[in-house]
Amino acid sequence: MSDYFKTFSQYFNVLPANNPELLRQSMSLRYQVYCVEQCFESPGRYPDCLECDHFDGVSKHSCLRHLASQQLAGTVRLVLVDQAYPERLFPMEEHCEIQPEFKKVIESYPRKQIAEISRLAVSKEFRRRAKEAETVHGIVDHDEMERRREEERRTVPQITLGLFQGIITMSKESDIKLWFAAMEPQLLRLLKQFGILFTQAGPTVDYHGKRIPCIARADELMDGIKQKRPDVWDFITQHGKNVPG
Repeated sequence: MSDYFKTFSQYFNVLPANNPELLRQSMSLRYQVYCVEQCFESPGRYPDCLECDHFDGVSKHSCLRHLASQQLAGTVRLVLVDQAYPERLFPMEEHCEIQPEFKKVIESYPRKQIAEISRLAVSKEFRRRAKEAETVHGIVDHDEMERRREEERRTVPQITLGLFQGIITMSKESDIKLWFAAMEPQLLRLLKQFGILFTQAGPTVDYHGKRIPCIARADELMDGIKQKRPDVWDFITQHGKNVPG
């Protein structure tokens, strides 16, 4: 796995979607995934083909760019407390039932130290693209082409971790201590393989597909990753540069 992380930067970079064009591209990707491919939202609600909601205005956004094509491979947002309405519910609180013992945990944190991981989307088009090899000159060294294609294909499972690197950076910047996330069961299992352990906080609900409401104390989660998967910890914290919690 460590070898995957070494080659990751050859194919992708993680960057904040902090300008209008990158935010537009992120919302366009969300539209493709949430409205066209998965039909979680009606395309008719978004005539401009940009999936967005009122939480975007109080969120930080990150995206993952595929360097060879300059297209976005994935995007994710971190919903922060609404400074104008600090008691306003987060999306997970609106749509999921949270068990009493976890409500007590949540109430022990200032609202400004809570954030929700949301709208994580990976491009289906990119997954097809990653299996292709392209050259500018049209002359192909087949051995080199196959080597590069295999290297790039091996990075595909790391897209989610690349987005998680963006989450870690945004959380560090905003001094986040507690995460919410309404996760697909498959995503929860994938993160567990990487030592990223969220705790189920309530029953599964049908919200943009099957979702499990989860919470995680940032310090405990990061300590657990460092113990179980130091290679993952090193990658998502950028060698310890960003450690929230």
